[in-house]
Amino acid sequence: MQNPQKQKADQTREQLLLAAFTEIHSQGFRAASLGNILKNTGLTKGALYHHFPNKQALGYAVFDEVIVPESQEKWLRLQNPDNNPIDVLLEIGQELLAEASFETIQLGCPICNLVQEMSGVDVGFHQRFAEFQNEWRKQLTAAIRRGQENKMIIADVNPESIASFLIAVHDGAASVGKATHDMQEYENCVNEMSRYINNLRKTH
Repeated sequence: MQNPQKQKADQTREQLLLAAFTEIHSQGFRAASLGNILKNTGLTKGALYHHFPNKQALGYAVFDEVIVPESQEKWLRLQNPDNNPIDVLLEIGQELLAEASFETIQLGCPICNLVQEMSGVDVGFHQRFAEFQNEWRKQLTAAIRRGQENKMIIADVNPESIASFLIAVHDGAASVGKATHDMQEYENCVNEMSRYINNLRKTH
């Protein structure tokens, strides 16, 4: 049985992370207010600094423990050798459209936002972005290569290039949606990405 004191501390930390994610996503990292985070959780400065020595450490934890796991969960299906990578990628595209709303389009992708704001000015964030994208690219590349080996994906494409292209289109769609505040623009990008993915399917 978990120690009640540790359980309470873990719950407090989780509260801070989720409130910080919301604040960072809506305001950006540099404009994010620790005061707003405390106000929205009802916690004290002491509780905040007990878990995170400074705002930078809090931001790193939000990326590592909230943003990355949520993103990875969607893409884990690609690692299942029983799944057709084309079908999985098309399903993810449909999920992205189903989850999209004016508010989410307006706020933009949490990872893309942080990359654009912090990659050039903070080494810790930059390293995290690079590691995340490298792992994402590796998973996509492996899935596409496996699809080729299993005769599900056409042979005359380069898995590494396709992986890089899909990441760029995914991030670009989020950026276009945020820039225009136009759901249709975002949907156009995702639908075109899905059409491209379907054209990779080996049909005979």
